[in-house]
Amino acid sequence: MLRKLVKAGMDVARLNFSHGTHEEHAAAILAIREGEEEWGHPVTIIQDLQGPKVRLCNFVGGRAMLLMGESFVLTDETVLGTAARASLDHPRLIASLKPGDQIWMDDGAIQLVVERVEGHEAHCRVAAGGVVSDHKGVSLQGVPLPDSCLTAKDTTSRRCASSSSSSGRTFPSSPSSSARRSSATCRASWRSSTR
Repeated sequence: MLRKLVKAGMDVARLNFSHGTHEEHAAAILAIREGEEEWGHPVTIIQDLQGPKVRLCNFVGGRAMLLMGESFVLTDETVLGTAARASLDHPRLIASLKPGDQIWMDDGAIQLVVERVEGHEAHCRVAAGGVVSDHKGVSLQGVPLPDSCLTAKDTTSRRCASSSSSSGRTFPSSPSSSARRSSATCRASWRSSTR
């Protein structure tokens, strides 16, 4: 498949590190680097890191219906979610919010606008309603996260991709055994980070 993509004009490969294992990504990087000599040109690799995930916590019955125009409270305290309030799994996020901030849930299907922040709660108005459920993703439009955007998993992923990609060679020489060793190092690093 890789050969067909390159033949069709692909010169950049995006590896989505939100999915798959580091071992699978290391194998993909190695396949790309090994194929460059055959293809006669380098292929740029873009590493798409997962980044921090902000999620809703659990709801009574696993879900709730949010109606447009209704009020809804997000809290950093642990509560079972209802159509009136729910918990966020990111403990310091509420303090970063201010009136007018937009909060999107479930890939933007549900939208909130912050009206006020009091203590551990952000009081919002539902701008686009629908069903929310356990562990749906939350996206804050233009709101800086209070923590680093690189998670421990991202740091490990960066190291693995870097060690898999930097084999000490320059195009168009053939893949070296150090590229294969880097792949093995990446696998070992991933295994130790997931224990």
